[in-house]
Amino acid sequence: MTHRPPRTDEPKPPAAIPKCPRHLDKEAKKEWRRMVKELEPLGILTRLDKAVLARYCQGSAKLAALKEELNTIKNPELESNSLTVRAEQYRIDYQRWNQARVETAKGLFKLEGTKFIENPYLKIERQSFTQMMITENKIKMELRSIDEQMRRDEIEMGLTPSSRARVKVNPPPKQEDEKERFFS
Repeated sequence: MTHRPPRTDEPKPPAAIPKCPRHLDKEAKKEWRRMVKELEPLGILTRLDKAVLARYCQGSAKLAALKEELNTIKNPELESNSLTVRAEQYRIDYQRWNQARVETAKGLFKLEGTKFIENPYLKIERQSFTQMMITENKIKMELRSIDEQMRRDEIEMGLTPSSRARVKVNPPPKQEDEKERFFS
């Protein structure tokens, strides 16, 4: 690895707090306020970081909502007042699967002497279970995608230990104390 001299022609925007975008939902705005509170003293936040920080905060809110949805469908017996359409469909599939499971436990039907046919509830059981797994896997894929995007945003903003070590920051301008100004 070769050593490169520091770049002098690199733009250095002043440290400033960007305005919170209006399009963020309630949970994302909470995360925005939390992150600004953490990043402001470090002097690494500029107005140019608005889009990255907004994407990170929206991702954080979406991640929390998806985890809650996944928890809801993993525990279909629990009561919930705020079900997403996907979670509601999952519960319907779960109920169908559960009812079909009870019916298939009774076994196969026998028709005309030696001819057996499959219990029709077995097909319902398979279909419902398949739909449940598809729904669960879709949520997990969304979680993974958002998590990866958030990780990239964290690295861009210097929020991970290794990326923070590479960030060089100009300290915020020192505010003059009035006594120092008159007596120095």
